[in-house]
Amino acid sequence: MRDYDEVTAFLGEWGPFQRLIFFLLSASIIPNGFNGMSIVFLAGTPEHRCLVPHTVNLSSAWRNHSIPLETKDGQQVPQKCRRYRLATIANFSELGLEPGRDVNLEQLEQENCLDGWEYDKDVFLSTIVTENFLIEVWDLVCKDDWKAPLTTSLFFVGVLMGSFISGQLSDRIISITVALLLRQPECPDYTFILESMEFNVRMETEFGRKNVLFLTMGMQTGFSFLQVFSVNFEMFTVLFVLVGMGQISNYVAAFVLGTEILSKSIRIIFATLGVCIFYAFGFMVLPLFAYFIRDWRMLLLALTVPGVLCGALWWFIPESPRWLVSQGRVKEAERIIRRAAKFNRIVAPSTIFDPSELQDLNSKKPQSHLIYDLVRTRNIRIITIMSIILWCMAACPGPPCDEQPRKKKMDSLLLKTCLRASHDGAGVQSVSDKNS
Repeated sequence: MRDYDEVTAFLGEWGPFQRLIFFLLSASIIPNGFNGMSIVFLAGTPEHRCLVPHTVNLSSAWRNHSIPLETKDGQQVPQKCRRYRLATIANFSELGLEPGRDVNLEQLEQENCLDGWEYDKDVFLSTIVTENFLIEVWDLVCKDDWKAPLTTSLFFVGVLMGSFISGQLSDRIISITVALLLRQPECPDYTFILESMEFNVRMETEFGRKNVLFLTMGMQTGFSFLQVFSVNFEMFTVLFVLVGMGQISNYVAAFVLGTEILSKSIRIIFATLGVCIFYAFGFMVLPLFAYFIRDWRMLLLALTVPGVLCGALWWFIPESPRWLVSQGRVKEAERIIRRAAKFNRIVAPSTIFDPSELQDLNSKKPQSHLIYDLVRTRNIRIITIMSIILWCMAACPGPPCDEQPRKKKMDSLLLKTCLRASHDGAGVQSVSDKNS
């Protein structure tokens, strides 16, 4: 059979149909940029110190000196995880003794933050670190400060799993055998028996590119929405893993669908500039959301809105005709190609796929591929290894944007995230220049 690009060459390179697919698929990737960096703001750790309850009878002097000091970067700052023993300083306060003058603070007994923490709200009104949900207090600081970074790590575990699953899913034909269970009246206990020989229905579900694209889009958006109602850290983290799976799967599905629909020259631009620039645009818009929405639940809710709006793209983005042809569904592919020709105001040929070619195609069993095919032959193995190396180099150009976010002000987070997005855009531009 002739090459698919040769068969569809009459559609042109950059007509209205190609432009529509290019920008709609690229736009569907913007929410991926949100979820890729949202944890920088959702898990930001503000300045904090041990809470000294107002019910403790302390003079203003002792309340101001209830937290031990430590030296950081040449400056004396309050400790974040320790306080002076309240019973002791309350006794000194009742006796009228002054801290530093009558009592040597360095010799006072200290204790952990038994009553929780108080957080600075200049940057964040609330994050998952400071969350106090009804009776569940998260307080991901001090002995629990490892939990916030763990959330990020587990998100990328979800990304890793989604990377393996999404491509396989879009190629799969799922066969389901349904056997009818009948209740036999002659059975006194009305038990059910299986009549598999007489009642047997076989169903095939072909996922395809488009179905997986919108399935993973819904997965990413839906689980992000459920995160808004997280009652504890564990629930938030499990949902975040699922968001990671949906995020990368949606990215891969959009990438593959675009490269299969668009022509050769536009395919290169889409794969380098299109998806990457719009992903970086998601990076850049995210700090704008975070700047005006300082509560993590409201921020997460706002970030799900673009994903919901992307659901309307179902009626504009077609299935991949190339994939349909590979599955022997040539008539469906031809209908899509004829609609594209009509959209481009081009008269399609009366016969797009030659009947003799279709006969040869139908006689061939559709091929299925597995992950290990990426290393089966020498050429593919080299391409796979080089792609992994290039991806690692492109993803790690310098200090990450979320490096020590707890020590940065909001304007610093905004600047660093935008710079990272600008770097990603410049990187894909250089790749595009080389390919062209």
